[in-house]
Amino acid sequence: MSTYINSSSNSSSTYINIPVETTYLSDAISELPKDCLFDKGLVGCGGTTIAIRSKENYVIVVSFVSLIENKISQHDNILGVYEGVSNKKIIEYSKKNDVKKYMVTYNSLPRLMELINPKEYRLLVDEYHILFTQYSFRKEAASSVLNNYKSFKDYCFMTATVLEQEFILKELKDIPLVIAVWQKSKEVVVESVKCDDVMKVASNTIQKYLVNRISGNAYFFVNSIEIMKRLIERNKLTEENTRVIYSKNNKKQMIIKNSDVSSESKKINFLTSTVFEGADIYDEEGKIYIISDSGRSHTLIDISTSFKQIGGRIRNSKYSSRIVHLYKSTRYSNAVTYEEYKEECEKNIKATNELLEKYNNADPILKRGIVKLSCDNYVTKIDNILTYDSNQEKIDLYNFKITRCLYSIKIALKDEYISNSYKVNEHVDKSKDKVPAEVRGCESFKEAVKYIKESGLYVMEATCSGYRYSPDCDEHVKENVADYLKKYPYLEEAIEKIGYDEIEKCNYNITNIKRKTINKLDISTTSKVAKHLKVKGLVVGDFISQEKVVTLIKDAYESAGSNRNVKSTDINIFYNTKKSEKCLNGIRTTGYTILSLKVIFDEAL
Repeated sequence: MSTYINSSSNSSSTYINIPVETTYLSDAISELPKDCLFDKGLVGCGGTTIAIRSKENYVIVVSFVSLIENKISQHDNILGVYEGVSNKKIIEYSKKNDVKKYMVTYNSLPRLMELINPKEYRLLVDEYHILFTQYSFRKEAASSVLNNYKSFKDYCFMTATVLEQEFILKELKDIPLVIAVWQKSKEVVVESVKCDDVMKVASNTIQKYLVNRISGNAYFFVNSIEIMKRLIERNKLTEENTRVIYSKNNKKQMIIKNSDVSSESKKINFLTSTVFEGADIYDEEGKIYIISDSGRSHTLIDISTSFKQIGGRIRNSKYSSRIVHLYKSTRYSNAVTYEEYKEECEKNIKATNELLEKYNNADPILKRGIVKLSCDNYVTKIDNILTYDSNQEKIDLYNFKITRCLYSIKIALKDEYISNSYKVNEHVDKSKDKVPAEVRGCESFKEAVKYIKESGLYVMEATCSGYRYSPDCDEHVKENVADYLKKYPYLEEAIEKIGYDEIEKCNYNITNIKRKTINKLDISTTSKVAKHLKVKGLVVGDFISQEKVVTLIKDAYESAGSNRNVKSTDINIFYNTKKSEKCLNGIRTTGYTILSLKVIFDEAL
């Protein structure tokens, strides 16, 4: 069995040595460690199986229903708890089984806790890094776990892909870390292919598989059903040679029907984030390809988390020591480094917390004079007390690092491979071709809106002025809608503020929808201008000439219904900037580089 060794450099960390001959974690330890963050070290080493086979009662928390279904297909002692599973069924299971194993989604954890005594159960939060990576669009679901884990007999937050310390959620940052150190580890080589046209290179690869110029079965992991559909149509793929796996209940019609990981493997296999985390795939001939298209920021893959998860998804592949990563560099410049952005974020946190302290300690009459915040995704209000959500700040840092740093310059991506123990072979593929317009926008914004409307996720209530969450919505549909809201983060507010009819009247034009939504918000003109500037595409790292700054701000005020006279320094009302110069069209031009967004308190109108 393994031995525990306390770290000499960090008293809050403990290491578990896993012997060389060990294949599965259960060969080294009989129970999972308690009250800790547990880095199990390897994907597919059977960490969850230890909890399932334990003689103790367990509640196992996972992110998706599909993961529950995957484990239930392998173990007959589990009861899955999610939307649609009745309280009666939970109670009956409890009475019939001496040792109970509940596998539950984030959203359903509070309901399960009302039907059991949590102090009689150990808690395993599986793939806990997902609590962070999906926090911004599943905040309520994540809170169901973060607010309740201490109610159990003990707890273990387990993953093979531990986040960097700066990205640990505030609720978990003080929990001790236990690390499984495998004495025998396999070297994985990443074939890193920088592409001028990712879709062209992927298509060329698919064609080679179809004519057997490449042996084995190709598994393309993507973060977008759009990419999947485009490649299917582009290469005229069929059900005879291709399998697709994506979110259940997605009504998007494709030539090839949706499948699951237990179905028969095909020569070409496409998988979205539904199976990135936790699902087991078996195919000795499986070869892994990861696609990151910089033109779609939500498809970019984080090397430290999803990369490792994907790398371990095919459990028995004889090609598991090789991953091909097809990517295209982002358009973003390096005018603002990660360190500069992080420094500005820390200044923002300090300044905003000082403002919030003044607000929370203010006279109630004065409080009524401050009605809104321009950056309210960072600030929560409970019982008239405002608090800064530092987790959301961490999410923005994380996203900045992925979209602005890792994929913006080749050396950064290479360093990230190496820091995560991958050997790298670099390639460049300049293949290009033009994609027809009818193929380019396969899964449109319009279709997303119609899907959400038909799902009944947001319904009009007679007692409310807007749309609210429908509690009887199917769990699969919730997951699918969450994917849409991640892709279109402004859509939820648009549905609430202007409704489906107005969205349709805008002819589903995203810019017009954003503008109309902003002008419906109960905030000051200054905050509306800040939001209109964001719609115009002002983002961190951009250099803007003084002349263009004036034009942009003037247009933003006019969009907000104001004719205020503006000057270039007004940019500092809305953003933290640095005065800089840049050569534009051969002319040395003075302007501003955007460092970060400012938080603006709205005074009563």
